[in-house]
Amino acid sequence: MIVCRRFAFSLCCLLFLSAIPARDAPAQVPLRDLQVGVDLLLAGNPESAADILLPLAEQGDADARYLLATDAQLRKSVAMEGWRLAQGDQGADRQLRAWLGSSADAGHPGALEAMVSRGQDLATRMHYAERGADAGLLAAQEWIGVVRLGTYEGSEARPEEAVAWLRLAAEAGSSSAAIALGVRYLSGNGLPQDRALGVRWLIYASDLGDPTALTPLARAGASDAELVGGPEEALRWLMTAQESVGEGLARSARRLRDRLERDAIRRAEDDARIWWERKRADPSTPLGRVDRWLERAYADERTWANWEVAFLASNVDCAAPRLQRLVINNYDASAHFNACMFEALDAYGVR
Repeated sequence: MIVCRRFAFSLCCLLFLSAIPARDAPAQVPLRDLQVGVDLLLAGNPESAADILLPLAEQGDADARYLLATDAQLRKSVAMEGWRLAQGDQGADRQLRAWLGSSADAGHPGALEAMVSRGQDLATRMHYAERGADAGLLAAQEWIGVVRLGTYEGSEARPEEAVAWLRLAAEAGSSSAAIALGVRYLSGNGLPQDRALGVRWLIYASDLGDPTALTPLARAGASDAELVGGPEEALRWLMTAQESVGEGLARSARRLRDRLERDAIRRAEDDARIWWERKRADPSTPLGRVDRWLERAYADERTWANWEVAFLASNVDCAAPRLQRLVINNYDASAHFNACMFEALDAYGVR
C-alpha cells in the first residue's frame, strides 16, 4: 500500500492522543497495541491491522477511530465487514462519522483535517478548520483563507482576513497558499490587483519547489518581462515551466530569445535545468515528494498513476483532499480526477 505524504503526516501524529480517552469512552488504550496495529497497516497488512484497531476504536482511541473512518483498505477488511454487517450500513456509516468527529474534537490533527475536507456543511468545516488553524495545521489555515475569499457558496468575502490566513500558512511553508495569493494578486480576483506582489508570492512558492507556480510566472513574464525582472528572467521562467506552456507562451519564449545575447540565453537555460534538478532531488519540496510517490506507485504497478495525480496525492498542502484520499486508498482516481482538479483550481482562483 502506498503511503503518501498526507497519510504520513497524519501517521506521524499517531500515538500522541493514545493516553487521552475520547469524551464518550473513559478507557485508556495500551500504547503498544496501537503501535502494532499502525505498524501492520504501514506494512500493507490491513486485515491484521483491523483486528487490532477495531477494539481500540470501540474503547475510544482517537488514532484508531481516525484510521478506521478514513482508510478504505481497513474498511474492506473481514473484521470491518463483519462489524458493518452487525451495525447495518446506515448505522455503520453514522458510527464512522461519529468516530471521526470525536477524534477531531479530541484534537487529532489528521481527523481535524479530514473534517475540514469532508464536513457536511460549511459551518461544520469552518468549526474544525478554526480548531486546526489554532493548532498550527497549515491546510486548515489555508482553507480558512480560501473561504474568506468568498470561494465557497454561502461564504462571505473578507479579503483582509483571507490575506492574513493565507500569508500565515505561506510563511510557514505552504506553497499552495503562496500560489493562491500570487495568482489572485496578479489577476485581481478576490484581492486588489498588485501584479508585482503577486509575482513575489509566486517566486516564493517556486523557491519552495512547487512547479504549480511556474506557469503563472511564465505568463506574467510573457505579458510584461519587467514584472519578473527583465527579459532574461522572463525567458528563465518560460523555460522552467517547460511542457506547461502552450503555443502562445512558446512564441513569447522565441521572441525573447531573439532579443537576448547567447550568454543570457545559456544562463536562462542553465537556471531552468538547475531548478528542476535541485527541487527534484530535495525530498522536502512538493516536486521531490511527487517523484518519490511516483517511484512507489510504479513499483507497486499502479499503471494509472500520472504526474498530476501524484502531485495532488503526495502533498499535504494540496487543495483537493478528496482525490488524495482516493489515491491513498488504492482507487483508480481517473473517474474523480477532473472534479477534484477543478476544486483545486477554484481554490487557487485561476478558474
